[in-house]
Amino acid sequence: MADLYFALRMLALTVIIAIAMQVKVGPATVEQHSLAWIQGSSLAAGLRTVSDGAIKATSRAFHWVAGSIDARFNRIFRHDEAAGVRTLGVKLDRSDAVKKAHAERKRASDAAAEDDEVN
Repeated sequence: MADLYFALRMLALTVIIAIAMQVKVGPATVEQHSLAWIQGSSLAAGLRTVSDGAIKATSRAFHWVAGSIDARFNRIFRHDEAAGVRTLGVKLDRSDAVKKAHAERKRASDAAAEDDEVN
């Protein structure tokens, strides 16, 4: 019964504080004034800097651990058998004649562009 009484007291206190925060003082409510004060405090700026550093450190640590796991996995198993890596052994490449024709067209277009710049 004491727990229920405590919960009801806290509910009533919360409602009273929420209503009091809606009182307008000047152009803004008490809630808006307190929020601006908290966001503009030097403590909030310090906490923001610390949290940004923690996020970067956590991200780097995660990538390092993931890379270590991948490297160990690839050392133990063949690279082709690693999860997500599949090769068919087929290599698609242009023939030498096509490569030569492409290079000649490129040289001709470069020469034409150079002539246009001169004129």
